[in-house]
Amino acid sequence: MVSIDSADPKTHEEMRGLKGVIKGIEIALPILHKHGIYPVANLGINRNIAGLGKISPKITDNTELYQRFREAFESFYNFIIDLGFTMTNACYPMSVKENENTELNAVYGASSQNEVVSFNSEEKIQIYEALMNSEDSLPCRGGIDFFFIDAVSGNTYPCGYKGNENLGKFYDIDINKINNKPFCKACDWECFRDPSEMIGFFAKTIKSPLSTINSKDPVYRQL
Repeated sequence: MVSIDSADPKTHEEMRGLKGVIKGIEIALPILHKHGIYPVANLGINRNIAGLGKISPKITDNTELYQRFREAFESFYNFIIDLGFTMTNACYPMSVKENENTELNAVYGASSQNEVVSFNSEEKIQIYEALMNSEDSLPCRGGIDFFFIDAVSGNTYPCGYKGNENLGKFYDIDINKINNKPFCKACDWECFRDPSEMIGFFAKTIKSPLSTINSKDPVYRQL
């Protein structure tokens, strides 16, 4: 795992105190990939994702904050793709102010009250909305490739949350009549959303993700 704090190399290097480290990462990645090692780019969500001063604590308008974080996330993920990363994850802001929650007393070394990673509850809402609504996020394939079946009734639903969309008994469903265009991003249920993200890009380009299972490409088989 390699931590990248900003889409702006200079900002990341100043935050880490490591001049030239981004160029070093760019050189190292293809070497690591050649040996079958695929590091993950780790984003610790902070105010400097898009560069110093781009997302100031002084921003109080929710719409503006949402838009700035949405643009920042897009810039960040495009940046790490260009660097050569194939996987990424995000760490949510880990700050607990004494006057906000008296039940918590952080002993974990990654927690900080610095304003760079410190956000109030309203700010966090905008951050998570911007992250969830990223244009790169794919809609759920629940009701297309995945279904939720009630073990008691045998009734089938697009997912475990769409209880108002009873598709009837699972053994009566005509798969050929199912709408195969995913659209839903209403929840973040990992059982359906994670596999939807994982196979979604394949499904956009080929008829069936499984149709290439016998591919002779050794890199594909390894992935």
